[in-house]
Amino acid sequence: MSGVPKDCKVQIFSDVASRDGLGAVLLDKKGWGDELLEVFRDDTEHSLTVRVFHRSVSDAALHATLSHALRELDPFVDGTRLVNAHVPPIVHEGGGAVDTVSSSTVQRSAFLRKDGSLIYDRRDVATAEAELGNSTIPCLVQRPDPRTGEPHVECWLVEIDSQ
Repeated sequence: MSGVPKDCKVQIFSDVASRDGLGAVLLDKKGWGDELLEVFRDDTEHSLTVRVFHRSVSDAALHATLSHALRELDPFVDGTRLVNAHVPPIVHEGGGAVDTVSSSTVQRSAFLRKDGSLIYDRRDVATAEAELGNSTIPCLVQRPDPRTGEPHVECWLVEIDSQ
C-alpha cells in the first residue's frame, strides 16, 4: 500500500465490546507491533474518529492509512455511506470534562485532499461541508501536537472520489 511505511502494516479489526463498529489500525511491524494510529467507524454514532498515538507518525502515513481505511470501512453496518458520517462528541479522559464537538461548533477545519495535501480552512466546518457536498467525509482527528506532544483535536473533511 503506497504511503504506509515499510516497517508498518494496516490491519482491519472489529470492536463490539466497548464500542460498536469496525476500524483500521496502523501497526509497527518492529518489536511488539505497537499501534501507531487508529481509524474507527462507530456504527452506533455514525461517526468516524482518527486517533494518532505517536508523534512520529508522518502526515503521509496518516493519509495512506486513512485512505485505505475509508475504502475498507464504507458503508456503515446499516448501509449508510461514510459521506453521511457525523462528527462525534469528544470525551476528555482524566479530568472527566466533556466537550460536545459537532460540525456546527468546530471553528477550524482542515481539508485533506486526495493527493495527500492538508489545507487548513478559515470556514467553519458546517459551511465547508455544505459547499463541498458529498465529495468529503467528516472525521475527528485526535493527535499529539507536533511541538508539545499535548493532545490536539481537529475536524477534517477528507476528499473522496464522488460516486
